Amino acid sequence: MSTRSPRFVRLFLMLFLFASAGWTRDIPAPKLPSGVTPLPEKNARHLENLLHTAEKYRGLKALKPMPAGSLSVRSLKRQMAESLPRDSSPQELKALEVSLKAFGLIPEAMDLRLYLPELMSSQVAGFYDPEKKYLALVDLPKGGSGKNEEAVDEDMILVHELTHALQDQHFDLRRFEGHDPMSDAGTARTALVEGDATLIMLDFKIQMSIEVMPGMDTALGASLQDTEKLMGATPDLPGMKEMAAAPVWIRDTLLFSYLQGAAFSVSVKRQGGQALLDYAFTTDPPRSTEQILHPEKWHTRRDDPIVLRFPDLAAELPGYRKVAEGEMGELSQRIFLRQGLKSREQADAAAAGWGGDRFAVYEKAGGRLVIWLTEWDGEADAGEFRTALQSLDGWQAEAAGRSRVLAMRGILPEERWAGVRARLTAAAAERPANKEIDLKAIGAVPVKMDAAAFQEMMTNPLFQEQVKESLKEPPPGEISADGRVYTNPGLGFSIRLPESFTGWALDREPASPFLVGFFRPEEGVRIAVGHQEFPAGFPTESVTEMVEMGIKSALPEFRPLEEKESQRDGFKVRDVLFSAAAGDGQVFGTLRFMARGSDLFMFIAAAPADSWKRYQESTLQILNTFQLLEPQAGTP
Repeated sequence: MSTRSPRFVRLFLMLFLFASAGWTRDIPAPKLPSGVTPLPEKNARHLENLLHTAEKYRGLKALKPMPAGSLSVRSLKRQMAESLPRDSSPQELKALEVSLKAFGLIPEAMDLRLYLPELMSSQVAGFYDPEKKYLALVDLPKGGSGKNEEAVDEDMILVHELTHALQDQHFDLRRFEGHDPMSDAGTARTALVEGDATLIMLDFKIQMSIEVMPGMDTALGASLQDTEKLMGATPDLPGMKEMAAAPVWIRDTLLFSYLQGAAFSVSVKRQGGQALLDYAFTTDPPRSTEQILHPEKWHTRRDDPIVLRFPDLAAELPGYRKVAEGEMGELSQRIFLRQGLKSREQADAAAAGWGGDRFAVYEKAGGRLVIWLTEWDGEADAGEFRTALQSLDGWQAEAAGRSRVLAMRGILPEERWAGVRARLTAAAAERPANKEIDLKAIGAVPVKMDAAAFQEMMTNPLFQEQVKESLKEPPPGEISADGRVYTNPGLGFSIRLPESFTGWALDREPASPFLVGFFRPEEGVRIAVGHQEFPAGFPTESVTEMVEMGIKSALPEFRPLEEKESQRDGFKVRDVLFSAAAGDGQVFGTLRFMARGSDLFMFIAAAPADSWKRYQESTLQILNTFQLLEPQAGTP
């Protein structure tokens, strides 16, 4: 199901509202619609510069001029109310409303025809209209932020909308609008369009392509895991009061298009660059919210939805009138189960493995009946969903084959349910071919962080500022009286020099970000131990990729020779044997990464080539003395 906003109206949760801007070109632009006021030429030149920025990060050139103007809040609300029936007919909107109420996702008293325009107008600062080909900016009061900060936020919104103009000129956005508000595929297409524009907006914000930064897709997706916390971090922004009061399904579906859509775009670019992202627009858009949530199911291990043919149940349900039909998809199932189960982890697990679904809502003499047909990737996935649904009040669910689950909410005599069961069990399922994308044929080139991109990131002022804010002073460590054991109670670990090792010394002040080290001065052998905390759920491999890139930038001609992965005491351990240039000679060494939860311990052991063979085994013995302790609560 989808709440695609009329005329691709934009929701900007993290931004302040902005003042007027404009547009000029040597070629006269088309006339603006009635009620939209042309904007000052001064701001038009600024908008032209922002267009060049959008072109740079998106890799698309503007093909023709695009008019821009401003309109009042009153005009915006009027346009929204008028455009709502153009995007979805009154019958379709009513069907969406009935469906959401049938699943308990919105209050029974809510009238979407009145509620949606009011909610959306509280959030909108501007929008691009792909039908009339113009950009509208809303005349709203300024926020309370500082002038420079507010100007940047205003420009971010303009870059977002200019990206939509570029998308429209190259791909025709009207192809992505759709008119079925209960289409999971429609929600996925909207996430592609909005996510792409959100990514370019973020690129502009940080002034570099964030898709080269490892783990950014995961970080963006993780921000959706707790939308209440996300909104709580910005309580004074315009529209936050309205969004906080909105039903969870409406709020989370809107946010999904922007944040999870951006995560999808990052993943696509890292897999195949702009060529693969453009291919999604021109040829093969994502077909389900499952593919937006799990991009690898679109670009790597193809998993298209199963198409279910919902049968005509008029004979089995005499007296009932079908008032709505649609599909939930993995996204809506997640939200629905989260509300009922009160456990995010259990709900997400039960919704995972979705293959396809179709539901219908029936009414009879004021009573309501929901019949739901679902297909799953396998028997275990079907069983997990069936168990979760059975635990919810008012729902009954049963297996109808290895991967099919039938569900009902409402009251129906057993003899009637038997007839419905027989029809649903026999319902046709169109299984997809799941043809994987030929990346080579479309010229897809992965976007990865190289030395130049790493250097750009490390010298980026905004990135430096964020790193500085996130770095915490590590808790102090303790050194034993004999100088052989280092213990850090706050981080919960110790490491030591074995008793038989002579000629070694403990390095109390290694280079940042390392905490402690050991060395043999006369042989040039060194070991350093560091720690980094990263956001929960952030992929360890992304953190280690950035750490490795930092080491590569510090060591000329760095070359990995061998990699090994293992498990130890609940840690994922990764060892990288490497060589690098050092002065006129060569050094060899081992990088070790040990990750558990949100903690990453980093080790580096290195020595000149002529010493490494003699001391390689000794360095590994020291690394293997690393031992976890129980962190002491309250340790600074």
